Amino acid sequence: MQSNSKMKIFQKGEIKTLGPFYLERFLSHLLYFLPAFWVISFNNYITLTQIGIVFAMMSIISFFLEIPTGAFADIYGRKASTLVGYFFSGISILLLFFFKSFIGILFFTCTWSIAGTFISGAKESWIIDNIKKKNKGSLIKSFFLKDQFIVGLALVLSGVLGTFVVKKLGIELSWIFAAASFLVTFLVLAFIPEIKTNKKEQLTFKKIFQQSKKSIQYGLKHNVLFFIFLATFFIILRETFGGDINEKVFLTSLGLPIPLLALVFSGISLVCLLTTVVSHFLLKIFKSEKKILSTILLLSIPLDIAILFVNSVYMGILLLTLILFLILLFKPINQIYLQKNIPTNMRATIVSFQGMIISLGYVVGSPLAGFFGDLISSQKAIALGAVFLIPALILYLRIREKKKVSNI
Repeated sequence: MQSNSKMKIFQKGEIKTLGPFYLERFLSHLLYFLPAFWVISFNNYITLTQIGIVFAMMSIISFFLEIPTGAFADIYGRKASTLVGYFFSGISILLLFFFKSFIGILFFTCTWSIAGTFISGAKESWIIDNIKKKNKGSLIKSFFLKDQFIVGLALVLSGVLGTFVVKKLGIELSWIFAAASFLVTFLVLAFIPEIKTNKKEQLTFKKIFQQSKKSIQYGLKHNVLFFIFLATFFIILRETFGGDINEKVFLTSLGLPIPLLALVFSGISLVCLLTTVVSHFLLKIFKSEKKILSTILLLSIPLDIAILFVNSVYMGILLLTLILFLILLFKPINQIYLQKNIPTNMRATIVSFQGMIISLGYVVGSPLAGFFGDLISSQKAIALGAVFLIPALILYLRIREKKKVSNI
């Protein structure tokens, strides 16, 4: 009976192939409660507008480095790229604990951003290639759905831990725990093998340029990928207005004590664990990722606007929970949709190209989100983000599906 029960949760060979990655995701997010506090922590030293500038500079660096580091991963190894990224991310975050001036924050968040580009695209490609090389292609969809559940479960516990740490030891200790989360990830991933799709080649700028050019041209000519890329830009603009820069300030302005931020987002994460079940159900019933994603975007617009009418902490938490629920419902389905349209030999570079577009969205959106948060309040800035979902919805509706590169 016990064996049959496990088989319903995990497919054959899933624990062996993906178990170490699941473990890493759980442990790293257990310690990573920093997102609940980092804007508040920064805001103790710099303004929201300056925070927006910091986020924009991080994104400018990502914009220029996403493609070269994606090509590095495709040519030289996804594992090597991922490990470099996690190690230097951990070191950068640790140094942010000690440097609190605007220049210090700006410098070390930028080094963190540089390190992050080595992870973006590389880690997902490493996991997917390991699955495919073991002829376990059906696990790809399972990975994206379970990954979100595992991360959500870890964040629930992380919120409890974060509330305790900040209440007893202070908000700045969240940086130490965040640095530890990245370094723990580095140690766990170091022991996971990489099943490479290509022979190791000598890395040259010419090869990076050729790989980047070929992958970008493919993505821009591909009907599904092209519209996903364009829509991603507008979705990120919305995320900057309704995300880290404004949502925590919004809740504290309604009277929520700062130490409870992690606990609140832990509770929100607990509710959002249901997105894994709902995503699986929607994919099984409706089949078409495009229809599901378009519907989620359509439902998100009135929810963002409804923020304008919130006047209590409880209503604010409820509405942010619903908004985040739809965001987390959207992400794994969108990743599945994206990945099934990417050829293996271009996977890291094309995913990094999407990361480049995400960075551009943050470059444009972060200063604007901070500026409007200071100018008209964080509450109104969140509602303003709904405007950007309209072109995103139109772009998804314009997708005309033809053939798919892979079946996952």
